[in-house]
Amino acid sequence: MTRALVLVSVLTLTACGGSSPTVPTASTVPTISNLAASFSSAGCVRSADGLAGRALVMTFDFSDPKGQTSGGRIQLTRVYDTGRSETHFFAVPTEVVVSGTTTTGQIRIGNACPLYNDATASTERLTLIDASGAVSNTLSISVLRPAGAP
Repeated sequence: MTRALVLVSVLTLTACGGSSPTVPTASTVPTISNLAASFSSAGCVRSADGLAGRALVMTFDFSDPKGQTSGGRIQLTRVYDTGRSETHFFAVPTEVVVSGTTTTGQIRIGNACPLYNDATASTERLTLIDASGAVSNTLSISVLRPAGAP
């Protein structure tokens, strides 16, 4: 009888698992969504090399639970269909326009200036890095070279 009681006790403890359930925690990293891109009629001069092009305007929505978007930066990685790539950073809010609150809103990059050379398209990949260094998800969009763009 003693053996049967011990066996039942062991089986009961094993079946219960012995640990408490985990409670999901809210994300503390920024998230971005709804990326859009279009060329404006304005020209632009690339700060990296001084070459002229056409201004590419990009907008996206953001959410930053910690409210630390200001003082952060946006990383833009551009890959042309020729294989050439480049990376640019835009300071928030000095080099972009931010609308909304400190925790949710929209960011507009008014002058992401691609230089296509012999390429006909590019893929724009954006990531938001807030002031604490927390990194958002990455969004991408394909853009065709507009007629007459360098």
